[in-house]
Amino acid sequence: PGSPIFGVAPAAASTATAVDLVMGIVAESHSPLSKQTPLLPPLPLVGSIVELQGLSRTELNGLRGISLSPSVALQQQGRCGICLDDGRQLSVGAANLVPIVTLDGIPGKGQGAFSRLPLKAGDLVLRERPALLGRLGQPPDRRQFKSLSSDEQRAVMSLHDAYVGGASGPTLEGIVLTNALPRGARSDETVLCPLASRFNHSCAPNAEYLWVESILAEEIRAVRDISVGEEVCVNYFGDAVRQPSGARRIQLQEGFRFDCRCPVCTASGPEKAASDERRACVVRLGEDILRCRERPEEGIAMAEEMLEIMNIEGISGPRTVAQVCNDGFELSLLIGDDSESQYWAHLSYEAHRLGWGEDYPMTRRMRQYAQQPPKLQGSRPTTASTVTGRQRQAKRRDVKEAETKQVLEQGCDFALTALD
Repeated sequence: PGSPIFGVAPAAASTATAVDLVMGIVAESHSPLSKQTPLLPPLPLVGSIVELQGLSRTELNGLRGISLSPSVALQQQGRCGICLDDGRQLSVGAANLVPIVTLDGIPGKGQGAFSRLPLKAGDLVLRERPALLGRLGQPPDRRQFKSLSSDEQRAVMSLHDAYVGGASGPTLEGIVLTNALPRGARSDETVLCPLASRFNHSCAPNAEYLWVESILAEEIRAVRDISVGEEVCVNYFGDAVRQPSGARRIQLQEGFRFDCRCPVCTASGPEKAASDERRACVVRLGEDILRCRERPEEGIAMAEEMLEIMNIEGISGPRTVAQVCNDGFELSLLIGDDSESQYWAHLSYEAHRLGWGEDYPMTRRMRQYAQQPPKLQGSRPTTASTVTGRQRQAKRRDVKEAETKQVLEQGCDFALTALD
């Protein structure tokens, strides 16, 4: 809090809004820059991902990197620091930087983030330091808010307040309550990231949130390939996305006060009913699998079915399927089948690699287990009946394995250098 988050762009129209500043769409004149500064292209937001284009050094064109906080001297030149995947830091003119996502208006939904360039599963879309830190159930720290720059304060106050009532305008309390994200899994601490808050929800998201504690930043990564012009959407309520539409609608209304209009929720009657039935099955299987310690083969079949249904439903992002892969791995250890354990360890490794990165502890652990699975005391060797059961499932497994690997192995390596 209090550190620069948004790049201050050189002079332009004084009618710029906070949202415009967030996306770097237009620029606004601010001290210490001179009002005589000539009109220059807007600088991208600090932490946004950009692609280099039109450079005389043609070997750099097409590379992507993270935009860094520019010095006053760079701002005056209309240039921005970029950290490339390989760690190189370059000074590049704003005219040669293309943001991979931009904001645009959506009738009935306000604004959303849209892909300007093709994205692959695993691609980093955003890495943003929080404007405010907080804790669940506690009011926002106004001293933190007052320590922000005027641009940062406007960006925060321009966010949606789902709790605004009557003629009163948005409040900091309502904005934080509406937009704050958890500071990691199962944490009661929260972070408010103005740009990350601009991404809309979908019950079949094509991107995922991820808090990275080591660099104190919120990331958004694609979980499947995203076409140019497609809206980049995330999941607002975690595992609740597995619930049927009625339960999802209640949670969204209670937590965010809106009705979801994603393709899944606006599908026709029979199509929505089929989706609800599949998601209810995922919930049921997720509960039943916990009682399969004495019947590990049955539990593994449940994990396979869950992955298959989640793939059909468009909720097979790495962080969503990671726990299912972990369950399959633990059950395979109870069977005592090394090849089965290696298979599930590999799926878990890929899910954690794409969802949390190569250096995440569970990623490293599952990479090791995929090569050398551990032995559980009390596990039993595979019996003839178990082998026969696996042979009966072989064809379905081959199909499922191909589908799952297609989902999990499309991502890129996590090579972008962490920002200090």
